[in-house]
Amino acid sequence: MKNSNISVRNFVVTLLIGFVSGAFGGFMILNSYTSFDPASNRIIEEKTTTILEESALIDSRAEVAPAVVSILGTQASARLNNNSLLRDFMGLNEGFNNEKVAEVTVSAGTGFIISKDGLVLTNKHVVENKNLKYKIVMGDGREYLGEVLSLDPLNDLAIVQLKSSGNESMVNISNLPVAELGDSDALKIGQRVLAIGNALAEYDNTTTAGIISATGRDIQASDSLGRGMTNLTGLIQTDAAINPGNSGGPLVNLGGQVIGINTAIAANASGIGFAIPINDVKTAISSFKKYGKIIRPVLGVNYVILTPQRAQNYGLELEKGALLVEDQNTGSAIVFGSPASKADLKTGDVILEVDGKDIDVNYTLQKAIRGNLPGEKVKFKIWRNGEILDKEIVLEGVES
Repeated sequence: MKNSNISVRNFVVTLLIGFVSGAFGGFMILNSYTSFDPASNRIIEEKTTTILEESALIDSRAEVAPAVVSILGTQASARLNNNSLLRDFMGLNEGFNNEKVAEVTVSAGTGFIISKDGLVLTNKHVVENKNLKYKIVMGDGREYLGEVLSLDPLNDLAIVQLKSSGNESMVNISNLPVAELGDSDALKIGQRVLAIGNALAEYDNTTTAGIISATGRDIQASDSLGRGMTNLTGLIQTDAAINPGNSGGPLVNLGGQVIGINTAIAANASGIGFAIPINDVKTAISSFKKYGKIIRPVLGVNYVILTPQRAQNYGLELEKGALLVEDQNTGSAIVFGSPASKADLKTGDVILEVDGKDIDVNYTLQKAIRGNLPGEKVKFKIWRNGEILDKEIVLEGVES
């Protein structure tokens, strides 16, 4: 999106929260060959086999695209003075009292509708500027105003409500197309996916195809000028083309279900984009429906998920777990005043289990925390300098 596209800076993660695959598409193959009969010394037949491309890609896009919207951030342009030539050029008249204000678009992104009464999901960085008005444009040209209802305090997610634009012929907020949400935990690397969005803030409902390149990616993201540094964890990596303006748009499986929200690209690479898993988003939706705002359960640690290679790099004789590492901004792995701080967790600790389940690349600390509610007591098994500690920690809630 203009002036707000997020680019990947490095792969460091901060956790302040605990926060269906379809069939593969086919290909067009033309295989011509001949059969030779040695007895008659002649070619007896030429055969051509054609495998037509499966319709899964087309059908999947058709399922979701009607619910995809462009989100435009607008503000008033500079007021015009009383210059008569300029006033005549702009069509001003004497009754306009010497000035005219026009709305100009200064940012753009994407979203998708999740309820028939007009709730829209998008990225937080698409709609977090409180000085802008937001216009929602559907693929069929209908326009609405967008009211920002809730911003996720710890993830790049926002919930927006469609409102009447004042054009009565456009008002129909009772039976809107809705995107179906899938299961991001069921994703497989290599699985085909589509990305849909307002590419370059100019080509609305652009559809690109690719695969799931990886899951569980942790990144530190910012805008193109390095501002608004945000830690995002457990992301889906895809090579489906994601461009500025795609932010907030859906990543879709071949069953026509949204399995992620496109949120970031690697600025210095090609074919490396990232999406928030939709299962992380579902907990935010449930929170919004219960409280009227997004409230996340908080642990308050900065961590990396260990693999055998990472553990070796850190000099640890472990193969899995969540290693608490220093945040480059605060110099500590523990957020001051957080539940982790109150439980006396320390930089260098490794969280081995949460409620009896091992923490590893497939079951991250983020996944372990996200299913709980603020105020709930969670059991942790901690490795510290060769000793095993058992702790019960009460999670707290954070809201925007």
